[in-house]
Amino acid sequence: MRQWVYRDYYQPELQPGTAEFTENKVHIDHCIELLRMTTMCRADTSLSTFKWLKVGSADVTETRDYAYHSCVDYDALMGWVRGRSLDLFDPDLLVKPGMGHDVY
Repeated sequence: MRQWVYRDYYQPELQPGTAEFTENKVHIDHCIELLRMTTMCRADTSLSTFKWLKVGSADVTETRDYAYHSCVDYDALMGWVRGRSLDLFDPDLLVKPGMGHDVY
């Protein structure tokens, strides 16, 4: 997603209106939707506090995040995901309607 936001730097050849641009945009939209669902369904409700700081003549706040967060073993999670993933570009993965099958 970061590379999409900064695509002028990471993918300068990627031009709007091309199939590759559209495919990347659809992919990023899907990623954003997954993040939205994750945030709504499994939100981290731990508290963050703030501390006032004097910066020059201005009073500003600094986040103080001392809450305990429980994270997953990311390598183990990705191993689990890879073991259950499918090649979405495999033309035989899904049966298209009207191809002699009555499953919809």
